[in-house]
Amino acid sequence: MNPIGPESFSQITFTNIKPSYIPRTDIQCNFYKRQEFQSGSKDWVGIFKVGWQTTKEYYTWISLSSSVENEVLFKAYYLPKDDEYYQFCYVDQNGEVRGVSTPFQFKEDDNEIVIVTTQEEMENITEENTRLKKKNQDQAEMIQTLQAQLHTATEKNNTLEKENMDQAEMIQTLQAQLHTATDKNNTLEKENMELQVQVKNLKEEIETMKRDNLEIKLQQIGLQDLETELEQKTMDLEKIEAKYKKLQSENEAKNQAIVNLTGLLKSCKEEVAQQKQKFEVQASMLEKEKKLKEELQHSLENEKMKAMDLESNSKNNTTILRTAEDSKIKLQQQLALQQEHLKKMENDKKINDNLEELNDRQEDGVKVASSWG
Repeated sequence: MNPIGPESFSQITFTNIKPSYIPRTDIQCNFYKRQEFQSGSKDWVGIFKVGWQTTKEYYTWISLSSSVENEVLFKAYYLPKDDEYYQFCYVDQNGEVRGVSTPFQFKEDDNEIVIVTTQEEMENITEENTRLKKKNQDQAEMIQTLQAQLHTATEKNNTLEKENMDQAEMIQTLQAQLHTATDKNNTLEKENMELQVQVKNLKEEIETMKRDNLEIKLQQIGLQDLETELEQKTMDLEKIEAKYKKLQSENEAKNQAIVNLTGLLKSCKEEVAQQKQKFEVQASMLEKEKKLKEELQHSLENEKMKAMDLESNSKNNTTILRTAEDSKIKLQQQLALQQEHLKKMENDKKINDNLEELNDRQEDGVKVASSWG
């Protein structure tokens, strides 16, 4: 069963729940649904022992497809035979609990049972009741502390999400710069090829002039004019060669810039992947912490109910002492869970320190990228 908060239980409300039912008799269970709640054909109502953790822990159940609207009837043959505390639970077709009733017992009418309780037993019961109230108060304070810690962790997760978005934008910017540099490099290579063709044509033209037209030029315009024209052609050739060398140098610089941008982009992607993995671990731990808080709150509600039952049913000392012992075991288990939670909070702190270190490295990466832009 997926973790469900107490707000989901308010979809269904059970009515006319008695504190106890007579054993070996049929029980009628009534409830009503909130207007916005949409029931399914496979919804069902079950009887669970107080303290259940999953919907698989039902004692018995009835499908709503075989019942009157907002009413089910549990036959006496299928009901519990002990005097433990139970409650009705409404479960939808997705396996999620949508409503729970107040606890009740299966026992004979108190008016038909006479129990003799000594003054010492009454004092023990009163002392146990006081101790349970103190533990309930301590648990309530612990839940408030956990809620504050959960709020802090949620804010940190929101900050990490914003940083991930900023890194994604930075990667897009670097990719755009890389694309622009690549286009410029292609343009320079094209111009370079065109200049090489021009240089080759000029050299061929000069050689042709030297070889085929030297005598004609000397005869028509004189040796001086030919030398002047040859000198001019040589100067043009030198200018073109200088421009070619300059373009070649710029091309090499652009290539080096592309290599640097590619390496920076790869490094940023790796850091984003590592941070994403750590963020997923942080989210998983946050989810577990939320579930622990819900379990503690549910346990606190159960303990409050049991304390009320201890006050109203002080004559039934046998049942009260057994219930108090069960509560003691559950509280010990919850204390162990709280100790485990403290260890997890220490791990959260270590993760946050690592994230701050990663943020510093990312800021350095952004500065480098800005200098190239």
